[in-house]
Amino acid sequence: MKKDRLIIAFFGLISATLIASISMTFAWYASGELLGVNPIVISFVGDKEIFAALPPENPEDEIDYQTTLRFNDEVFDKVYRPVSSMFSQEWLDIFASKPVFRTGYQQVTHDNVDSYTRSNAITLDEDGYFSKELYLYSKYNVIVTLNAEETKFLADEKANKNTAKSLSNDPTEIARITEDLNNVTKSLRMSLLIPDEEHENREEYKYYIVDPYKEETTYLCGPLNTNDPNVEYYDCYYTETGAYEYYFGEYNNESKLIYDESLDEDEPLSGRVDKFNAKHRKGTHVANIELSEANGFVRGVENSLTLKEADITTAEGYENGIRVKLNAFEKKKIVLSMYLEGWDKDNIGYTEKGQFTANIQFKIGEEHF
Repeated sequence: MKKDRLIIAFFGLISATLIASISMTFAWYASGELLGVNPIVISFVGDKEIFAALPPENPEDEIDYQTTLRFNDEVFDKVYRPVSSMFSQEWLDIFASKPVFRTGYQQVTHDNVDSYTRSNAITLDEDGYFSKELYLYSKYNVIVTLNAEETKFLADEKANKNTAKSLSNDPTEIARITEDLNNVTKSLRMSLLIPDEEHENREEYKYYIVDPYKEETTYLCGPLNTNDPNVEYYDCYYTETGAYEYYFGEYNNESKLIYDESLDEDEPLSGRVDKFNAKHRKGTHVANIELSEANGFVRGVENSLTLKEADITTAEGYENGIRVKLNAFEKKKIVLSMYLEGWDKDNIGYTEKGQFTANIQFKIGEEHF
């Protein structure tokens, strides 16, 4: 059988809204209206032996498989902002049918551990990210995977430069803001959940996260500066034994953290201040991550794939890449999501307001029997 290429193309332009009226913030996950999304088209090429469909509104209705799907504008009539995949193992362990993302940190108190670890779960009924359930269908037994060569996430450099000009008249500042806006794709993620609603094929229950510009490990925890831009220090809390910096996010056991002696003076700041890069304040105890890990402290890590790792036809990704098993003449549900990972260190400054285009393409990786 000819290996037809299944192409799911997302022509989605993420557009900043109300940019001129929004002040910059370093709080983890900026608040306010930031992003809007234009229609997304899902299309197929080849001899049309693979199709896709949205679930029907009435489960008893016949599924309308098509070669092209278009989402209406009203689907995206909401606000998009960075979320996080941290603590995803909690819902994966119970074989959840939809991914669960988490919001940023707002009112942090040391009496409430969740206020600086889990934060709140967010659903599609709220704002934050794009996610859609789809049915795939084939006339043949095939494995669908990501097409690494054709999948593209590109910043809209022209639009981002115009946005920067609307925010500043200073050439140096315009260049810096433009760089932030163009970095939006670096913190972008695509995730794919293959649910198991019949509880029959738990071995096929899979969840994949693709980081298209992955350069290093993304840790889902660490110290943060959630203050306004005028405050250059990491957040801390106070006890009878002194001030200690918060360790935000996903990790196994706070009691395993080992802190250094309190600082005699402010530690110098290298580079500009942002939520991930701030000063350690004089008099605070800073977590020593090397000693802490030797003591059993385990940091949460984003289990993401590069584009090449996600494509099973490449050498790097054949064992662990995206594998959607389609049995001939049987529908397969998938949940496809796009979001900005709040813990990605490229997600700073004006990054959340950037505009980009995404062309996500899948293909048949192999046959199965």
